[in-house]
Amino acid sequence: MSSWNRDCALACLCLLPLCVQGATPMVVAGRRSAVALKSDGTVLTWGRDDSGNLGSGRALDQTTLAQVPGLNLGSGITQTMVSASMQVLLADSQGRVWAWGDNSSGQLGDATATTRTNPALVKGITGVRAVSAARSFSVFLKSDGTVWSTVSPTG
Repeated sequence: MSSWNRDCALACLCLLPLCVQGATPMVVAGRRSAVALKSDGTVLTWGRDDSGNLGSGRALDQTTLAQVPGLNLGSGITQTMVSASMQVLLADSQGRVWAWGDNSSGQLGDATATTRTNPALVKGITGVRAVSAARSFSVFLKSDGTVWSTVSPTG
């Protein structure tokens, strides 16, 4: 087992005791980083920070778990999803989407190509129940059953 796989497995085991009321604890691994959600709504990241995907506001790799600054939404966080590439999407219980990381193809859904190194609320999309991120786009499942997708702001 590679050290990356071992570290992700250990993070999962560390979060299991946190399964109490609130957000559902989870760990999601991306290309070279990972995101962990604790039951109290705390969001932790670690790994390579290629495009602001650790949400720390600085391009600095982290070898240990670090809380994403300015993002503790309590138990209102219902899902987090990191892409196989380098962006993070997070849906909260109010149907809002928070995003950060690579945005070179507009995959954060903010109608720009500006990379975000800190979590930012995505304006203009509400009622989101689930999120999924891919290399150059993201998908949002809304509570009315419709599916929305981002596209590159350049076409």
